Amino acid sequence: MAGWLCFDTEFGNDSDVTIGFNNRRRKTKPSTNGSFADCGRGLARSIALWTIRIYSRDVTNKKQKPIAARTIDEYLGGGSNETNIDGVYQLTPIPMWYPFSIQSEPMHWIAVSSQAIAMFSTATSIGGTAAILVIFSQSISLQFKIIIYRIRKAEKHAYQLYRMNGGKKLKNVQLYSDPSFLGFYNSNLNKLAEHHSILIKQFYHLYEIGKWPVGLAYLLSSLMIAISLLALMSGDGKSSVLLRAALMVVAEVLYLALVCGQSESVQELGESLHEELYNMNWLDLDTPAKKTIMIMIEQSKRPLVLTAAGLQPLNWEAFTRVMNTAYTYVNLLLAANA
Repeated sequence: MAGWLCFDTEFGNDSDVTIGFNNRRRKTKPSTNGSFADCGRGLARSIALWTIRIYSRDVTNKKQKPIAARTIDEYLGGGSNETNIDGVYQLTPIPMWYPFSIQSEPMHWIAVSSQAIAMFSTATSIGGTAAILVIFSQSISLQFKIIIYRIRKAEKHAYQLYRMNGGKKLKNVQLYSDPSFLGFYNSNLNKLAEHHSILIKQFYHLYEIGKWPVGLAYLLSSLMIAISLLALMSGDGKSSVLLRAALMVVAEVLYLALVCGQSESVQELGESLHEELYNMNWLDLDTPAKKTIMIMIEQSKRPLVLTAAGLQPLNWEAFTRVMNTAYTYVNLLLAANA
């Protein structure tokens, strides 16, 4: 640097400011006439001096570095100022080995951009899969609730349609002997059966979309949680390590809990539909209505369960198993380190 400013304040009866430029210094004393304007100038000067003091001077490199930057480097930095360590480039967000030499600014930004694209792609695939699972699972759950409600109200709905179309008032025992009422009842059942078939197809589309991404997340989640917990316990108090480990644990646990919870909700509603079909008053119905109900019962026998890679059903039991496995991994890693 061509020159530098060194501000020094001495608190007492007098205050002076030492200004140096290329080792040439001059001292100036402020006027102390006690006026309001002088007091204001003195206050402004003191604020300016203490503002400048937040910068520290690097004697070796002749550079000024803010205290905020030093604090971030100390508590959140990577702990190394080297560019390359054993061929691993250190100036990217994640230190990594590259098959080419990084000696210029454009190459540095190419390396940083490649990591940013990879991180964005990973986050998008994981977050996108979770969003698809949540949206489709909630939609399927809502449709199941609608079908269950309409099955419970099937007789009432058919009777309302029967009365709206000029049917006479009948007692409950006479309803199932009236062909007109049975026609409305069968029409409602056919619509419910069609709705149920479409819902099953939607579920299997969801199953195929999420099977492998969720399976990969399920297989790696226990190991990731264990490593993150170990980092929390042995992070040497470094804020960056603790923060990343805590965020990783929270993200993995919430992701797995969300997927397992939605999957079990769909499974329970499918079982509830199966029970509602059995509870219908199907003995008094005619043959076409009984056939429709039997088709729906057969379709609902197969449980609608999302699985991880087609192997492990996703439910709260699977979530508990992952947590237990992560705890076991932590104990093994601690024992190995000891």
